[in-house]
Amino acid sequence: MKKEILFLFSVISLLAIIPIILADSYTCDDKECIYNGQFDVGGDKAGIIISPIITSPGCEEKWTCSFTACSNGEQTLVCTDQNSCGTFNNIPADNGKVQNCTVPPSGGGPNGGGGGGNGVSFVGTTQREACIESWQCGDWSPCINGKKTRACTDSAKCGTNILEPEERRDCSEQPIEINGETSAFNRITGAVVGALRGLRDYEVVGIILFILAIVGSALIINSIRRPPEEMMDEGKKTETKAEVKEKPKNSKKTEKSEK
Repeated sequence: MKKEILFLFSVISLLAIIPIILADSYTCDDKECIYNGQFDVGGDKAGIIISPIITSPGCEEKWTCSFTACSNGEQTLVCTDQNSCGTFNNIPADNGKVQNCTVPPSGGGPNGGGGGGNGVSFVGTTQREACIESWQCGDWSPCINGKKTRACTDSAKCGTNILEPEERRDCSEQPIEINGETSAFNRITGAVVGALRGLRDYEVVGIILFILAIVGSALIINSIRRPPEEMMDEGKKTETKAEVKEKPKNSKKTEKSEK
């Protein structure tokens, strides 16, 4: 009977957990994804912030390039992906090319003629290696007055900010804790979520199934076979109780014989 109850408990627990793990409830933007699950890590948004989605399946890159404004005698060719795929497989080789330029004074020449084109004259071209931005961001600051910030730097030092992540966003402030219970719970759940972060759904399900199998097996084995030491201890306890009951009878018989 115990085995059937333990097995039924394991099956019910598994059926209750799997829909939560497999729930396809994600909210994503171009920076990060929010998993709207059952865990609460005490952040300013309900859910778990998981790793950014860098690529989009089936996304086709569409690059357009243009030169920046002439500054200090130079301008740079900057290429951007109109579809924001997040990949750089087909980025033009001329991306990051720098060429010399001059900005003629406004007002035209001595004969009153106006400047041509967009007012920029190219006097030469210098080819430089294409530079792809690589941004690294720190942690978000606490939510203050409905805002939180973070600092991001381009480790490639390209000098452009085409792929720069957001450094400021709106947030909602958390209520002040009355005691430390909520904080302790958040730390525990945060540790659990941190261990699961980055795993795919089927990997999480596999881990849970493995844990349930171990716990269920241990409970079943323990209910079927008990350790010999426990049985011996119980036998000794039974003998001791029997001796205690027999002692008063024996003592009465001894007193009668003496009389």
